[in-house]
Amino acid sequence: MDLIHQLHAVNHPTRKVPSQRGLLLTLFLVTQVGPNIPALQFALMSWWHTPDKVMWSFGLLWSSALTFIAIPLSIVLGGVWIPKATARAAVK
Repeated sequence: MDLIHQLHAVNHPTRKVPSQRGLLLTLFLVTQVGPNIPALQFALMSWWHTPDKVMWSFGLLWSSALTFIAIPLSIVLGGVWIPKATARAAVK
């Protein structure tokens, strides 16, 4: 194992206390999804006033997918799946 992996394994705080990882992920999720709520509200109101316009429907779909799927998925994958994969790679 090279020096970078050794330093990462020693100084990685979430490996020592896994419960803090969940707290950090929750906090990061709230701070990243929260600012997108006004854009989602705007897209919903625009679609509500003119539901026959395809552009507003697409805007609502895009804002919803970004806010509730893409951002949380990337945070969870980055906070849970990637550290587990690097830990498995470090063991090998």
